[in-house]
Amino acid sequence: MYIDAKQQGLSSLDAARLLQEHGENRLPSSKPSSLIIIFIKQFISPFIYILLVAAIVSFMVKQIPSAVFIIAVLFINAIIGTIQEYSAQKSAHALKQMIKGSARVIRDGNAQTINAEYVVPGDLLFLFSGGFTAFIFRG
Repeated sequence: MYIDAKQQGLSSLDAARLLQEHGENRLPSSKPSSLIIIFIKQFISPFIYILLVAAIVSFMVKQIPSAVFIIAVLFINAIIGTIQEYSAQKSAHALKQMIKGSARVIRDGNAQTINAEYVVPGDLLFLFSGGFTAFIFRG
């Protein structure tokens, strides 16, 4: 491990200022879709369009039972797809909340472990891979 003796890292005050200026180090998160939007998206598919056309044609040629069956299948499919997608969104959101990364940095001349969201431009970071430790800095 190589550390330049001149590099003391950021001060806590500089890090707080940079955090305020640049914001937290996290990916932007999108707002989860509502159930209505998820339900409507279930009908956006070329295969669904073909089935809708088939249902319309069935109505036009007086094959009412066939048309009703096709429409019923489309709605059942949309309901199942909505439930699955909504559950997946909730699970992904819960996972995101549980996983918090950490980073090893030098601040005020001392090595510290901080929440990865508080890493700012100019931080001196330790990188670990298995048993190997590397020290990087951005100047």
